[in-house]
Amino acid sequence: MLIRKITFFVLLAMFFATASFAKVAGKVQKNVTAKKSNSPSVSLALTHTDGVQNDADAQTTLSMSGSLKLSGGWSLSLRQRITKVYTFDQYGGVEYAWDDLRLGASYGLDKYRPKFIDSLRSSLFFFVPSSEASKNREQKGKILASLSISKSLFSKKISLGYNPYGSYVFNRYTANQEGKMHTLAVIGNSFSLAYMPNKMISASAMFGFGQSYSESGDFQSQGRASNNGYIDIAASATIKPMKKLSFTLGYAHSDSQVKGGSYEFYAFNPESSSWFVSTGYSF
Repeated sequence: MLIRKITFFVLLAMFFATASFAKVAGKVQKNVTAKKSNSPSVSLALTHTDGVQNDADAQTTLSMSGSLKLSGGWSLSLRQRITKVYTFDQYGGVEYAWDDLRLGASYGLDKYRPKFIDSLRSSLFFFVPSSEASKNREQKGKILASLSISKSLFSKKISLGYNPYGSYVFNRYTANQEGKMHTLAVIGNSFSLAYMPNKMISASAMFGFGQSYSESGDFQSQGRASNNGYIDIAASATIKPMKKLSFTLGYAHSDSQVKGGSYEFYAFNPESSSWFVSTGYSF
């Protein structure tokens, strides 16, 4: 019960500044019909990921997303991803796996933004339990709240970002048939650095860490090497030969914070590091 209360408090606190959604919704709807500039945008991305030394995790993901900017700093979004899996374990699996459908709303917190910050936005997402994995767990849904803070430097060629987030899962059961506790909540942070010397070339790096809790109140690994907190890092380079077309090559690593009873950090691990290549197009 304590974990549930703490998690709900964090999520509500992160999204507190946008609690006036019901009051603003009517005004937003009027502005949508009044301005033609609020046209929706659609983007497609195809990403292939493979392990650095082990191809057991090789997969290709098609991501389809759409967004609609509204007046008053609001925007709505949705995202659906489908993944092609190439290898399976001894228990088999699904060749084409659909992710949960993600629905989102975000709000620009300009009135609360300090002058030294260029952008401050809050977002709230709801994941519809439409994937096979969620159906097998009889999951009722998941919510994720986050803040996005960014600052540009050197004529906007360098951008710094900070993104605290928290998620909560509505499970029908606390554990699966094997007795493993389902994930209840995740609380984390990510820091990013981006460099864009011109409109065609950019590079970025990300470092994140957090903790995951299970229904029992213990830490949950979510498939990582240990059952404690996690660390994520990523680096990528992107080329945009056209305004709406992009190609990206990158490296990603996800691992546990604790190994052998002590805190350790590795930027590379053949069992959990991967490379990826991606192409995206927006309409």
